[in-house]
Amino acid sequence: MCHSHTTIDHLIHRSSLALALCALTLTAARAGGQPINSDPRADPRADPRADPRAIATQQQPGTALTVYLLTMGPGDQVWEKFGHNAIWVHDAAAGSDIAYHWGLFDFADKDFIPRFVQGRMRYSMGAFDMRETIDTYRRANRTVWAQELDFTPAQRERLAVFLAWNIRPENRHYHYDYFRDNCSTRVRDALDAALGGPIKTATENLASRSTFRFHTARLTQDDWPIYTGTMIGLGEPVDQLISAWEEMFLPVQMKNRLTSIRISRASGSVPLVKNERVLVQATRPPEDTEVRRGVIGYLAISIVVLMIGFVLWRIGGRGGRATGALSLAAAWSLLAGIGGTLLAGLWAFTDHLY
Repeated sequence: MCHSHTTIDHLIHRSSLALALCALTLTAARAGGQPINSDPRADPRADPRADPRAIATQQQPGTALTVYLLTMGPGDQVWEKFGHNAIWVHDAAAGSDIAYHWGLFDFADKDFIPRFVQGRMRYSMGAFDMRETIDTYRRANRTVWAQELDFTPAQRERLAVFLAWNIRPENRHYHYDYFRDNCSTRVRDALDAALGGPIKTATENLASRSTFRFHTARLTQDDWPIYTGTMIGLGEPVDQLISAWEEMFLPVQMKNRLTSIRISRASGSVPLVKNERVLVQATRPPEDTEVRRGVIGYLAISIVVLMIGFVLWRIGGRGGRATGALSLAAAWSLLAGIGGTLLAGLWAFTDHLY
């Protein structure tokens, strides 16, 4: 639910740049982590007095890389209300900063609407220059947090290899699911796989005391039509309690949860998040933590409609015909019938699970 939008031409251009940079990153890392065009006098391998252990460390794949989790707060558009996140890889050797994320889609795709209706939306992975990414969210007035993650060089290299594979044209697309397979869960799974599984181990059996409906309601409640339609459309499965692992379908929840995760190192157990900083501070209010919108407004609307119907019936009754009241009842029946038919069709003929 943390979508980013781009045009196809823009996606191809940026992804091609990212592929080249990613290849450069991996090449530099495997070549010993030395910057391109670096001064040979600063290369310890050119100094016979250099410590062999230092040389071995520099030559270890992944040493030049630093891994961050980027988290972006909610925005104005419907697809921005749930936030967004990305993996930021800094390569000191290649001098590159690339943000990888899984939230690309395009309204202009000829099959976008049919896929949306059928519950078969296709999203893509993309990679973008970090500076341009930050500028984009600054202009959109969205807060951006960066958490440096404690990855070993081998884990950083494993993640870089996966990202280079995933961004290839034949691998970058995936079948989007609102709650189970979205841009945030893709980030979660990529980090967890590179680490060897500690995030899932720590959270899959940990209760979050929340539901998919609760989070959806609190993040859409400021947009009454979207909130109402979503609450009507969502079915019973979203009312089941979810685990802390499942709750990380939301970027901000994932950011908060990772601060409590600890991982094993030779020196013992250490926090996964080494440090956290704010790259962009938005002026908009923070996201709601509770659901403020209740049923009172809907009850008030119902009472008003009933009163109108009663008045129309009384007026019509004096003349022997309650035409106005019958028209109102017919309009409501038609609206309810169309809505019920649409919901039944979504349940029976599409891949929408919720």
